[in-house]
Amino acid sequence: MRARQALEPNHLAGQGSKGRCTRKEYVGIILYVSQTRRAKALANPAQPHSALLHELERYIEAHNPDVTDVNVVDVTDTGQVDKSHKPVRHWYHVTYKASN
Repeated sequence: MRARQALEPNHLAGQGSKGRCTRKEYVGIILYVSQTRRAKALANPAQPHSALLHELERYIEAHNPDVTDVNVVDVTDTGQVDKSHKPVRHWYHVTYKASN
């Protein structure tokens, strides 16, 4: 989720000497802020790129219930393989943006 803003007019800002508003100004209130984070996540490397990213996002959301709307920014294969899953999965260092 991207940052959302609720805008309210600031009636006191920009008033001339006679109390008239000479221009409109808005004060923004940010409701959600994405934060960049890092995690280690498990995914199947044999799938298409978009499916791999989707699996990494779901893994991060499942193991970090305090974050929502995960968007992967960068991925690096660690070279570590988890053979306990079928199909075999690799561990990845993931940089992502998420809301909490």
